[in-house]
Amino acid sequence: MSKLSIITLISCAIVIPSAMADFGHGPNPGPKGKVNFTGHVYANSCIIETGDQDKQVKLNPVLNTLVNKSHATQLQSFSIRVKNCYINENATPKLSWNGNSHLTKEGYLKNMTSSGDKNVALVITDNKQNSIDLNKNSNRFDPEKGYLRHENGSQILTYKFNVGYIISKDNNSSYVKPGPVSAQANYSITYL
Repeated sequence: MSKLSIITLISCAIVIPSAMADFGHGPNPGPKGKVNFTGHVYANSCIIETGDQDKQVKLNPVLNTLVNKSHATQLQSFSIRVKNCYINENATPKLSWNGNSHLTKEGYLKNMTSSGDKNVALVITDNKQNSIDLNKNSNRFDPEKGYLRHENGSQILTYKFNVGYIISKDNNSSYVKPGPVSAQANYSITYL
């Protein structure tokens, strides 16, 4: 190797590291930046059991003279079951009744049968038979105690309620005309 080649290599070996060390400093600093990342991890959604998505609850018939304003008559129990929910000690999904426009002032379900008596309503109660005001969207209901059951490899949660006939206090009359009764209530499962 020639002397000129050796001197050139030594010069490059001395100049390059000092130039690299000075990069970003001095009168013209190099471009700098940063990247911020945000995200959110969601829990898997519950799956409503087959038959509970569009549940049909048939109430037993009742004599019109037994329906009153003070309490539900002919209570019929029903449950809503969901599976494969995310569950831990601080997060158990709750059931929320979503209000609709067909409610009385007390939050009872109005009779929606066109030929039915408008004086009679249906009231949903919790598992202790306390009336639920469906006008209050803030009501949240826990699954039954000892709620977690395993069936066919799935975790099942059960929410229990009752429904019965009642006369709304909106009505001046206590008379209920015999006829069909039907109503609909919507619900959702939420962690909030």
